[in-house]
Amino acid sequence: MMSDPRWHRYWRYLTNRVRGEVAVALAASQLMRSLLVGVRAVDPLTFGGAIGVLGFVALVAVYLPARRAARLDPVKALRAEG
Repeated sequence: MMSDPRWHRYWRYLTNRVRGEVAVALAASQLMRSLLVGVRAVDPLTFGGAIGVLGFVALVAVYLPARRAARLDPVKALRAEG
């Protein structure tokens, strides 16, 4: 486990997390069945669209601050903190 490359650990964590979230989404959809109008409770197109939109928003939310942080000089940033 510790000899795995870092990306492999992240990928395994991410896939396990996604599986858990999909399971919760399926359970929640069964609870919300009465509120869904014109859509089946487990419509694959709806789930795929929601995953795509939320994934895009998450990527943008991670990318923008990371790009800003990458432009900073680490030495100047550490000096400004102190």
